Amino acid sequence: MAVRGAFLPRAVCRQFVHAFLKGDRYRNAYNLNLLPLASSSALRKTFSTTPLSASRNIGNDSKGYTTSFALFEGLWEAGRTACFVNVGSDHPSVIEAIVKAKRERPDRWPKIITCPSEITAISMADGYARVTGRPQAVIVHVDVGTQALGQGIHNASNGRVPVFIFAVSDPLNQQIPVSFFVAHGRWKVDSYTAVTQLVDYIKSDVSITSALKDSKYATRGAARVAVHEARVGEIVSIPRLEDGERLDPLKIIARGLDDSDRPRSWINCGGTGIGWSNGAVLGVKMALADLERDEDRKPSLVCQVVGDGSFMCAAPSSALWVASKYEIPVLTVVLNNGGWKAPRNSTQLVYPQGLNTTASDDEINTSFRPTPNYAALAEAAAGLNVGWENTLDDSGSWIKGLRVETVGEFREALQLANLRVAQEGKGMLIEVSM
Repeated sequence: MAVRGAFLPRAVCRQFVHAFLKGDRYRNAYNLNLLPLASSSALRKTFSTTPLSASRNIGNDSKGYTTSFALFEGLWEAGRTACFVNVGSDHPSVIEAIVKAKRERPDRWPKIITCPSEITAISMADGYARVTGRPQAVIVHVDVGTQALGQGIHNASNGRVPVFIFAVSDPLNQQIPVSFFVAHGRWKVDSYTAVTQLVDYIKSDVSITSALKDSKYATRGAARVAVHEARVGEIVSIPRLEDGERLDPLKIIARGLDDSDRPRSWINCGGTGIGWSNGAVLGVKMALADLERDEDRKPSLVCQVVGDGSFMCAAPSSALWVASKYEIPVLTVVLNNGGWKAPRNSTQLVYPQGLNTTASDDEINTSFRPTPNYAALAEAAAGLNVGWENTLDDSGSWIKGLRVETVGEFREALQLANLRVAQEGKGMLIEVSM
């Protein structure tokens, strides 16, 4: 089996593999020390491990002790508690190791979360790490499986979120070409080192430090703050709609601003890979549940607010199925305006007098009409009978889907969500037609 490390902790992944390969076919005890690979005190603390006992000998238990088993074992001993996987025909050794561990040491093994979509897997790991600061593992196929992680890697990279990614294959079944690109030089650096170097350089350059003292920069900063505060004031001042009126996205956001100044109450990916929240909300909820259990705190209600375009773009049925299978209770609010609107906005900025100004959504290929029944999708993805009446009938169903159009219907649905998600610990999706 070949294991390739990708993204932030590449050196860590390589040391995993090298540590395993140094053993006598993985039959002897090994000592994995990640401290030399960390470039900051925070990372040293994150990746530090307790060395294995010198007396530990697995030579008599070598049957089934493969590179895959050693990889998972190393992850667990390094403090990684979850592994989000998309397994298949490339992963016989991985599957075997998972089965072996579940039978022999289920309480000393990362929790394996099956993700039918790669984007769900990496987004869940991303969301978990954003809450805890502890990177978790993602295992996918090589080639197209790894490529499917693209926007997830982009989101994590822009958000500076650490994630372990392993692209796994069986070299007996396929020949993987190794490409080499000629370069004048090669350098590797982590974000912390890069930022430190930039800050040190700026501090040491008198011309830069002198320029930064110019009052115009303080004036610009104050102007930006004023513009932001004015915009927030405009949104908050929007009059409340009556119960019978139809909803629109801006007024939904305005109602949520009262709580938005609480630290970490509003999490955004920071990248442009849409659909991030489908999986990230599950990772956030998992992480909060772990923290709340350890600190004996009341469970938090975690809500995902997502447009229908983003929701459709990132394997929604996969994320909903994972939520149901592993009973991760979250509230999802899908704002259904019939498709993508951002492409039209950007096109109009570039071509304000262009044909797009009179074109329909179908003409510019951004329409989702006729729109899916997202409420029914939630229940279908969880393997349940379809039904979207605004009641709590069929309380045995783990995910409930509701469809609303007016303020009054939305308010009623939120009351049901508070009961179902926050108190009963079950999932719910509310589709808001706009």
